Amino acid sequence: MSELIKENILKRAQTSGSIEEQDVNSLYDVFVEDKIISTDEVEYLFELNNAIQDKSTTGYCELFVDTITFYVLKSGETENSISLTEWEWLKNHISTDEKLDSVELDLLINLVSKADFVPHDLLEMPNYFEREMEIKKSKMSVSQMDNHFSLIENFKSALDKASD
Repeated sequence: MSELIKENILKRAQTSGSIEEQDVNSLYDVFVEDKIISTDEVEYLFELNNAIQDKSTTGYCELFVDTITFYVLKSGETENSISLTEWEWLKNHISTDEKLDSVELDLLINLVSKADFVPHDLLEMPNYFEREMEIKKSKMSVSQMDNHFSLIENFKSALDKASD
């Protein structure tokens, strides 16, 4: 039953580019019903996130960030730490669409602020996205560039706070 719910929500999101609040609530129910967050569920969330253009639906960002943070920090190789293997896996999922959106940024900020250990490469993410933006800036509108710079600055700020 839960697979059918997830499949229907994903299809609607792929068609409309958005997610309804009732779908967010249904996903919460699906993810907490067995009290275990699986790799398949996290990969589903990344696929869903890539399908959604409007990420402002109440509860969506929290669902994405909280679920994946729990999975990475509690289900991984070492609790409350992000191993290099986990970081490579996470990085591959975040960069599949070659964009760092605000929800993914919130995820990274949350992970950095809650983890006891993060790989150095994670702390270098703002520099990576700045380089990527330089390469792609001829294809970006001014508002896209401003938004991207804003996300990078927010991430740098969060990293500074987490390291204090």
